[in-house]
Amino acid sequence: MLARAARGQGFRSAAAVSGVPEDTVRDRLRRFRSSAAGVREHFTRLAGALAVDPVPLDPAGSVLGDAVVAVAAAAAAAAGRWPALAVSPWELAAVVTAGSLLSPSVVFRPARGDTLRSALG
Repeated sequence: MLARAARGQGFRSAAAVSGVPEDTVRDRLRRFRSSAAGVREHFTRLAGALAVDPVPLDPAGSVLGDAVVAVAAAAAAAAGRWPALAVSPWELAAVVTAGSLLSPSVVFRPARGDTLRSALG
């Protein structure tokens, strides 16, 4: 849903594709947009800390898009650092934000390598 919205898809079509009620998708996107700048900042730093050879992230054209790109980059960096790690970007985001990614107040866990690895199991 977040990735679809970042690519410009509206909440109605994202809801239809995902099978989630439109009101739910609209509310989740509104909450995510309100915290997207902080999500982008945190996950960009996490990607830089985890990557073997960090590279700057290209702008995605919106704050929401930049946040989605940063979450994906952090997941790719984690997978590069720990090849056996098999989690999606959204599973990583759930761990790093203690399940609060779509809540009104996003909470970020400390993102040190050993802490992250043990949290991901």
